[in-house]
Amino acid sequence: MARKISPEERKEKAAEKEEEFAEATAIMSRMQGQPRDKIEEELKANDVPQKVINRLLGRADPSDEDDKKQGLKEAIADYYPKFMRLIKTHKKVAVISAVVSLALLLLFLREVANFMLVVVLLLLASFSTYYKRRLGVPLGGFELVTFGTVITGMLYGPVVGGLFGFIGLTASSVLSADISAFTAFSVLL
Repeated sequence: MARKISPEERKEKAAEKEEEFAEATAIMSRMQGQPRDKIEEELKANDVPQKVINRLLGRADPSDEDDKKQGLKEAIADYYPKFMRLIKTHKKVAVISAVVSLALLLLFLREVANFMLVVVLLLLASFSTYYKRRLGVPLGGFELVTFGTVITGMLYGPVVGGLFGFIGLTASSVLSADISAFTAFSVLL
């Protein structure tokens, strides 16, 4: 378990961080007009932590190994051991969760499949309208938001159909960055 930090310790840590930041700011103001790499060298020479340097100077080189954005494979590779450790630690909870999830999936398989179909149709409709706004021609030759609204309204009722149309048009407005003061009126009309 993590040790609780007393208010005094918190104040001490905050004072240390503030002192480090003030020292780094003083060094930066002394070296104003110098290249970034020289300022960074001076800060490192004065034992300023890398976090403080990054906050003051920003991240310089995204090709640096620490600063690279992780891809999906790297994120999964990093998270997988933690996830497996969590499952091993809480075996009963993991088994019960898996059984309940599987039971709910089997119980509501038809509803889940219908919901996923509507979600996929909604995504296609949003991208279709985005495509139409950018190029002037609807994707596939017909308007998928209208098509999806009619189909969803016929299958699930007018309220759900209207909700589908509202969400589809709003999502396409957001995707195409075509939001203005009149967006709400155009979506409702």
